[in-house]
Amino acid sequence: MQRAIVDFSTDEKDEPIAWLNCGHPQHVRHEPPFVNRPWVLQPETRQQMLGQSLNCVRCDAAEWPQTVVRFDRSIDHSEVNMPDEWQQGDATAVGVWGRIHVTEGRLHYSQNELAVEAL
Repeated sequence: MQRAIVDFSTDEKDEPIAWLNCGHPQHVRHEPPFVNRPWVLQPETRQQMLGQSLNCVRCDAAEWPQTVVRFDRSIDHSEVNMPDEWQQGDATAVGVWGRIHVTEGRLHYSQNELAVEAL
């Protein structure tokens, strides 16, 4: 899933890490001829990449970012009291994750390329 770069840091080996708007970190090494990213070598050129997209394999795998903190919990919903915006496909804000717990029945949920069927 394509995600925008929002920040950079380095790891314990001083290798650059891109922080994506989903909350996942991703190493962005320059290792020719396999990976050609000369822009990671200088802080100035890394800053120019803010807002550019990278494929987030952790989002593809529906992996929660380690930085996720519980903020709120909604009431239990059913087909009778489900909010209209959920049924219309409105998206959550950038950096917001949600956990859906199906206690009874079936739910079909899809997010871009990710589709989940819960029984």
